[in-house]
Amino acid sequence: MKKIFIIISMLVSFNAFAQVKALTSNEFFSEIYDNENEVFVNKYGIVIDLYATWCGPCRVMAPIFDNVAWQYSSYFNFYRVDIDEEEDIADFFGVKSIPMLIYIPAKRNNSSFYSSSGVISKEALLDKIKKYIVKNSD
Repeated sequence: MKKIFIIISMLVSFNAFAQVKALTSNEFFSEIYDNENEVFVNKYGIVIDLYATWCGPCRVMAPIFDNVAWQYSSYFNFYRVDIDEEEDIADFFGVKSIPMLIYIPAKRNNSSFYSSSGVISKEALLDKIKKYIVKNSD
């Protein structure tokens, strides 16, 4: 019975992770942010998890983020950025502490984003998505 539970847990975790896309600087500055006009060009609300592999709190936040992404990926785009690998994105958002979550509403020619730092619960993450993305989107 324990083996079945472990296998199911692994499959669920793998499926959740598949909903979160790794984001590179090249992708960010070509698909999400228009540097020339200094606006976000996303059609859907975006949530970005800024983390580092060495960060303990980031490892605590990851499964919470993955779970929300798994449940809501048909409504929002979820990305993960390793700030040690993608320093341009970390600089763009002014990362001072991690984990840091970025919330970008679905608005055309939008230049604003919202952020939160530290580990938060699933309920708090959903509240922030509603507050920062749903209420601020077109």
